[in-house]
Amino acid sequence: MHEDPFRARAIGWLCALLLVVLGSFLRIHAALGDPNFDAANPEGMLKSDPGLLYYFTGRILAAHGSPPGDFRADPRVEHPEATDVPATFAVGQEFAVAWGYLLFGRGMPLHVFCVWIMGIWASLAALAVYALAAEISGSALWAVLAAVLYSAMPANYRTVGWILMNEDFSVPWFALHLWLLARAARVRTPVSILLASIPLGVAVSTWHAMSFFISLEAVCVFAWFLRTGRNPLAARGAWILPVTLLAFSVGVPVLRSTVFALSLPMQVVLALWAAAIWKGTGARFVALVAWAFALAASISWSRLSGGGIGEYGHVFALMWEKVSHLGRLPEDPGALPVEVRLMWQGPFGTLDPVEGLRLLGLGILPLVPAGWAVVRAARSSDLRGGDERRILACALACLSIPVAWLVERTVLLPGLLLPVVGAAVASRPVTSRFIARGLVPGLACAAGLVQGWYCVDRIEGRLISWYLPPQRQAEIAELVAQVPHLVPEGEAIAADFMNSTAILAHTGHPIVFQPKWETKRSRERAAEFLSVFFHGTPDEMRRLLLGKYRCRYVVFDRFTLGILHVSRYVAGIPVTRAAPERGTCAAFFLSQDAGILTGVPGYKLLYRSPPRIRQSDGSPADFFRLYELEP
Repeated sequence: MHEDPFRARAIGWLCALLLVVLGSFLRIHAALGDPNFDAANPEGMLKSDPGLLYYFTGRILAAHGSPPGDFRADPRVEHPEATDVPATFAVGQEFAVAWGYLLFGRGMPLHVFCVWIMGIWASLAALAVYALAAEISGSALWAVLAAVLYSAMPANYRTVGWILMNEDFSVPWFALHLWLLARAARVRTPVSILLASIPLGVAVSTWHAMSFFISLEAVCVFAWFLRTGRNPLAARGAWILPVTLLAFSVGVPVLRSTVFALSLPMQVVLALWAAAIWKGTGARFVALVAWAFALAASISWSRLSGGGIGEYGHVFALMWEKVSHLGRLPEDPGALPVEVRLMWQGPFGTLDPVEGLRLLGLGILPLVPAGWAVVRAARSSDLRGGDERRILACALACLSIPVAWLVERTVLLPGLLLPVVGAAVASRPVTSRFIARGLVPGLACAAGLVQGWYCVDRIEGRLISWYLPPQRQAEIAELVAQVPHLVPEGEAIAADFMNSTAILAHTGHPIVFQPKWETKRSRERAAEFLSVFFHGTPDEMRRLLLGKYRCRYVVFDRFTLGILHVSRYVAGIPVTRAAPERGTCAAFFLSQDAGILTGVPGYKLLYRSPPRIRQSDGSPADFFRLYELEP
């Protein structure tokens, strides 16, 4: 690999930094410019995951940037049990946001500051994309074009306007790891390996889904080892990477509670490490045996403790069912386990291929040469120089496409990798044999401008779906404003997992159901609530809440439970069945008849959405009902 002159590299870094500025501006401007974004009052906008993360951030701020006193036993997240927050959730960005707010954000509403700081942070990934492309391609020009393409792909702006999302914090760390890992493969010094390991540990500690990204990376490396016999952990000082990851798995509560040390990516790392220690013939066999032992240990621990890899059983089940049904949600909910039905929605839905092409845009073009490079590598026995890193990057990019199809949320992985492999392929000397060297960059620049125009038009010209319909925001804000006047302080409130966190974040009342389903307990609670709502009677719901959850107040949302199809589907009801079954909670609490809503035995209606909030057709939105349960 040739070294670019210092001037070219300096200009390249400046261009990448400019892209960070432009990307930050686009993210922040699109979020704050949405007509449904309320820059003064966040009460109507925070729900589901962002509401929970906002609650954590607010608690850290109240503790002046330190963990709250009850952080390891929070009584509000899943009443009546206490929740060990850092052992249950991938906490990270909440501290970064809180510390940034204490330093720079005073006087600015916290939710607006979140948009600013996370918009800037997410855009920093462009720097790592430039650095990784420059490292693999050896060309500052192609690296800049890769960063331009990355910054111009709508796939990399999926979370615009969501205020707080874990991937916005974690993905730049992962991109930094990929660059430093490619650099470590070249310089092969202990310091370079340590520098590549630390961002990886931070990335996996701050987003649960990151362990699956790392699994793809680890599988590609292991397949390369089986194909060529070259073990990256056999290099001098390479032991630093598994030791660093093991240190993270012990020191970070959420990695310790999920037994990350025996997770799928760590199984691969430990298998390669065992083969490196062996240093004899049969290294491939040793690696396979070591992986088998690590897998057996992981499964055994999961069955004995109920944790570890078992906590991700619903994700593996989701993937299996998606492959089995070719990505199509079955019309019959009974064809899927309840945990899969719970997960198969929203960002975990299957990516429509046409929408995927729109999100990736011209960034999909490098997939063809990347796939051809992988095929050639599988057939060739002579791979020299920088080909090793290029082939691994191409393999990971190709593998990211079916993963993005299976889970829409992961489309950011090909969004990150395809520009890099495009630069790596285009910079190869063979390119000049077919097209003049000056023509290729010119066409790439033109394509980048077209893609950039398309990206800006798509992001600027759309309403953020998270804040639609606007009547729902108004009703959530009205509900949380009334709760302190109607529910005694400290009393728990049960609501669906979408609305619970809005109540928690803005009133401080404990909630029963929360939207992040990393633990089996959380998934079972959510499924139980929906099952009783759609199949049980109001008396059964009352006895469930009063008896099992010691909760005297409940909120029913006609939008989440009635208008959206997903809640019915999770409960095992086909989306084609519109009318709720007679006598069920759904039949009573989704009604808009005042006589029915006020006449449910054992339920005292405390609040109903005001009629002044109306839908586009002029009818009252009438989403929320707050009840006090009578003994």
